[in-house]
Amino acid sequence: MVTREFICDGCEEVPTEPVPNEPEQVEEEITLQDALDGLTEQEQREALIYLTMKWAAQQAGASRR
Repeated sequence: MVTREFICDGCEEVPTEPVPNEPEQVEEEITLQDALDGLTEQEQREALIYLTMKWAAQQAGASRR
């Protein structure tokens, strides 16, 4: 999910009204499976590799304890 934030250093007033011509932020909850199903085949492959490597590293760390 990508959100847009208002960043200000020393601002006295933070805008409460939506900025014109920008869609309102709508937060929706989706499951992990729905998020993965929405990825392209290549993105799913990259997610699988990332998670497999992360899991393997955690297992390796757990076996050393």
